[in-house]
Amino acid sequence: MNKILVIITLLFLFNNNAIAQRKVQKLDTQKTEEQKKAEETYGRNDNWKDRLFFGGNAGGGAGNGGAFILIQPVVGYKITEKFCAGLSPLYIYSSQNVGFRGTSKTITLTNNVIGSSIFARYYLLETIFANTEYLGLSFDQVTNFDQINQQFITERKWNNSLFLGGGYSPSGGVSGVYIMALYDLLWDKKTSFYPSPLDIRIGYIF
Repeated sequence: MNKILVIITLLFLFNNNAIAQRKVQKLDTQKTEEQKKAEETYGRNDNWKDRLFFGGNAGGGAGNGGAFILIQPVVGYKITEKFCAGLSPLYIYSSQNVGFRGTSKTITLTNNVIGSSIFARYYLLETIFANTEYLGLSFDQVTNFDQINQQFITERKWNNSLFLGGGYSPSGGVSGVYIMALYDLLWDKKTSFYPSPLDIRIGYIF
């Protein structure tokens, strides 16, 4: 009798477990289908203005005889729920005290840097995204030193950068604060404006 009771109990537990597994599988399948349907129909009934987003980053600092101000607004468009692209104009003002060669004299070099970038961003997870960006900059670059007049000679240069990297957005999705780490694949010590190929950015999107 006890053996029969044990067998019935085991069959009951096995049956309940099988039913629970089928329910979980059904819910997982339903959730996957809903996500797929949401991605396929994303934005069909939205006004195109609702898929625009804005933001950017700004910064500045001073010290060691120099200073800089950076302004980089962002305007983008959500193509799908996970993929977006946009434009980002950039302006940098920098000043640096540079010593004359072989003397104790210094001169202040100022630079008005202007440029613009095109970027594409794909969310691998809710809070993690991959980012690629082309950035073109126009800036004054020191090319020589005039020994007679004791001054630096500058020339307006154009520089291309191709950044590749990723970022983290704690709020999830496009909106909110984000931090990015990008690497310039075209970086050159002699011609690039940035002193390093690694670029860390913190910004906000709304």
